[in-house]
Amino acid sequence: MVDLAQVFSTPPERAQQRLSPEQLARLRERLAAGGVSLRDRPDFEERLTELRRMYEPYVVALAALPRGAFAAVGARGRTPRQLADERLGPGGQATGPGTGGE
Repeated sequence: MVDLAQVFSTPPERAQQRLSPEQLARLRERLAAGGVSLRDRPDFEERLTELRRMYEPYVVALAALPRGAFAAVGARGRTPRQLADERLGPGGQATGPGTGGE
């Protein structure tokens, strides 16, 4: 997330607390009901909060970008169709490095 935010020159924004202790408890219950169990450790909530504080400000900033901003990355003014055509050769076969059609 941080790298992507840097690509867009998007500084982090303050994130709201989106997951209350009650919501986390319900989430853990639903995961357990689906066969997914998280390790029961005394510092779980503290660690989760710490991890979320590292990336959520960047997610909030990226979410505020105008619609379609992600589609422009790497396009350099070309449409998605033009980008696809550059990668596809005759008969719709992929061409270029790493595709076997060098």
